[in-house]
Amino acid sequence: MRGNTKNGEKPNHIITAWNREDGYSMGQQRVNEKSNEITAIPKLLDKINIKNSVVTIDAMGTQTAIAEKINNKRGNYVLAVKENHKVLFEEISLYFEDTDHLKEIKTKGDYYHTSEKNHGNADVREYYQTSNIHWLNGSEKWKGLKSIGMVIRKHITELPKEDITYQV
Repeated sequence: MRGNTKNGEKPNHIITAWNREDGYSMGQQRVNEKSNEITAIPKLLDKINIKNSVVTIDAMGTQTAIAEKINNKRGNYVLAVKENHKVLFEEISLYFEDTDHLKEIKTKGDYYHTSEKNHGNADVREYYQTSNIHWLNGSEKWKGLKSIGMVIRKHITELPKEDITYQV
């Protein structure tokens, strides 16, 4: 948030619950100076109705207690997993590195592909999702966990000019 300083003090750090579909803020929570988002997210979740909604949070908020709070409020979650959860990250990475698993996901229809072109560049994304998580160590700690997913993003710069041939 810009311009929220007062009398030379440090700016406030604020997290926002944003409704992307309708384009409005559902609520905000100030992050205490000697804290981080991990303690502010549950406070914000207490303030808003997330029943039957999907809550997305970056890797900082990927915490079992936050997942449990979302589940208890009858919401769903998509949480980013990075190396802040080293074992979880490694297990999921190893699973998605197996090409047989990727083929099976595509066959089941749990795969989606998008491509966007703009300003001479392209973004290609592949989405894989599976509910095959019985093998995942510690999955019981993640209340409401139903599936895992992976997104592969390829950014292609300077697309070649299209080669068009006309025929009569």
